[in-house]
Amino acid sequence: MKQFLLIETRDPIEHRDVERVAQLAAGLSDAGSETALFLTENAVIAARPGVAPFLEALAGRGVALWVDDTPTIAVAGGGTG
Repeated sequence: MKQFLLIETRDPIEHRDVERVAQLAAGLSDAGSETALFLTENAVIAARPGVAPFLEALAGRGVALWVDDTPTIAVAGGGTG
C-alpha cells in the first residue's frame, strides 16, 4: 500500500488551494492509499469548527488529519523561532 503525507501551511480563508489539497488527500485515500494531511503554520485555523467544513469529511474517507500544536513565535529580524 502506498502512503502519502500532505502538508498544508496556508490559511484556508485566503487560499482556495487548501480545499484542493483536501480533495487530493480524499482521492488518494479513496484509491486505497494510506493518507494523512498535516496542518501547520497558518493552516491550523482550518481545524477550528466551522472554518473549513471540507476537512470534516476527510475522516469519513479514511484520511488522518494532524494539526500542529507548536506555537510559532516571532523573533527580532522578522523570522520565527
